Amino acid sequence: MALELINDTLKFDQVIGEGQSQALVDKDMNVPDIKPDIAKILSVEGKANITGKEVEQDRIAVDGTVDFSILYSTSDEPQPIYSIAHSDNFSQYIEIPGAMPKMEADVKCNIEHIDFNRINGRKLNIQCVINMDGKVKDKVPVDIVKEVEGIQDIQLLRDTVAVDDVFGENAAQTVVRGSIQIPTTLPQADEVIKCRAMIHKREVSLEEGKVNVSGSVFVPVLFLSRADENVDIYKVDDDFVFTYTMEIPGITPDMTCNIDYSIDEINTEIKENEDNERRQIDIEGVIGINARVLQRKEYPVVVDMYAPSTRIEPEKVNIDYEIFYGKNTSEAMIKENLQVPKDSPGMEKIYDLVCNPIVTDCKVIDDKVIVEGVAGCDIIYLVRGEGKLVHSFSDEVPFKTSVVIPGCKTGMKSEVEVNVESMDCTILTKDEVEVKITLDCLVMLYEKLSKEFIIKAEELEAGPPVHKPSITIYMVQPKDTLWNIAKKYCTTIEDIVKVNEIEDPDKITPGMKLIIPKKL
Repeated sequence: MALELINDTLKFDQVIGEGQSQALVDKDMNVPDIKPDIAKILSVEGKANITGKEVEQDRIAVDGTVDFSILYSTSDEPQPIYSIAHSDNFSQYIEIPGAMPKMEADVKCNIEHIDFNRINGRKLNIQCVINMDGKVKDKVPVDIVKEVEGIQDIQLLRDTVAVDDVFGENAAQTVVRGSIQIPTTLPQADEVIKCRAMIHKREVSLEEGKVNVSGSVFVPVLFLSRADENVDIYKVDDDFVFTYTMEIPGITPDMTCNIDYSIDEINTEIKENEDNERRQIDIEGVIGINARVLQRKEYPVVVDMYAPSTRIEPEKVNIDYEIFYGKNTSEAMIKENLQVPKDSPGMEKIYDLVCNPIVTDCKVIDDKVIVEGVAGCDIIYLVRGEGKLVHSFSDEVPFKTSVVIPGCKTGMKSEVEVNVESMDCTILTKDEVEVKITLDCLVMLYEKLSKEFIIKAEELEAGPPVHKPSITIYMVQPKDTLWNIAKKYCTTIEDIVKVNEIEDPDKITPGMKLIIPKKL
């Protein structure tokens, strides 16, 4: 009976390539007519969002927006701080050789640096550097051999290959609502100057046909009060919990779900409380949720073959791919004293602390991932002395945390996301401030695999008989296996084990002498 191969088709999520690029947004902005002139720019925050991505030949075309929030002071107004919101678009290519249309692209972006400059009282310039990491993947079908028939003494080396199949995807939006109560130690609110929102404590669980998502949204708010003609700025914050259930038919609890979150919109409204005081700030945020559910499948494959009675020539292919390994979160605690620069005036009151965490290094070691970075801090404060002179200074504080993921090891690929969970700022002296920041670090790990598979095999015509000794003595070499030795001498593992009385076929050591029987 002739050699007969039984095949199966596997689709591998093969990484075609990865690349990085930077987009520069260089924008002149005019102050709206309803706002006063700029005396000093205090801070500029930015948030970058990917709005479109398309794989082209050897590259990814990326479109996005960056939303700016600018705080500034003016010299001749009673109000100490004003705000401007502005959005701009950017487009950029990420070069990835081998990329082709219809392949899948994954792009993540973050703002590396923002420079700003006051041109005159009615105009400012903002330069923003946006880092982009892109990855192109393709579903590569491979016809692998899973079983062989037709040759009585065929010897097969078997393996099992694990593949992550995308079982289902879904996208939705949910609304988080809540209210921040202004304490009686602060005056009533008249106007919201700025509102931010940061997601943390993200959790996901699966049940039959459903994805359950939950998390918290940290919302700090700057508001203006004109109480008793004493116009000033104050800050309050709170955490709001959200939950959402998304339906994806057919999923089961043993599958894996990865979620991408986004703050698509955040709105505020000042309300009166039951005492008719403006001490309630209603918050409504729209959260984007993109879910991808993976199903781990294991397939039996044949990775090598031979037969003592005939010549077989297998054709092999090597596939590099990656599978999801695991994820976990950890908190990074920052407590640091920052000094006001020598050429800056002293502090009377802190108005705001703006924190922008950036990951600078990520090391995967045994059972944990070490994440390091810096938190860029902008301190906006009222200058000590008469009047409402407002100033700001910037500093960077390093952070480091360990994220435990049992079984992980060096060489795995990591993706890290860091968000602010809470922050506080306290004046110690007129020239020193203590900052306390809690960061929520999410790490996702992927295992890089390289597998060799048999895709074809051919039975060759037998050549002239080769004289072999009836018994061969072989000394085991480093990295030898019984499979390699048996294949080399065209015998079987069972015969070697029987003749040499080997108790554990998986444990042979260099220097062992083995009797290799002649196979008739």
